[in-house]
Amino acid sequence: MSTHLSPNSTEAMALLSIREAPSRAVIERAAAIFLGHGVGPGGQGYVIIRCHDLGSYVACRQRGVWIDAYWTNNDARRVIDVTGALTLLCRGSSGF
Repeated sequence: MSTHLSPNSTEAMALLSIREAPSRAVIERAAAIFLGHGVGPGGQGYVIIRCHDLGSYVACRQRGVWIDAYWTNNDARRVIDVTGALTLLCRGSSGF
């Protein structure tokens, strides 16, 4: 069983059939739904939802925290490659 579930906001909302526009409140609700289904051994895993310029939301059953986006939509031309960002985020969150 995986200890992390990490969809982006589009994937999370599609999986949960949420049709609202993404906002911090909607993303927090989506994470709570995923956690309610059980993520990780004994339900002690993490949900990390990557939300473009909103940042990322990292949550477990006890709490959740927003991590601000480094670049916003205004800085899109500066983003070259985000391939390794998820791996780094997941590794860093293991001490959450």
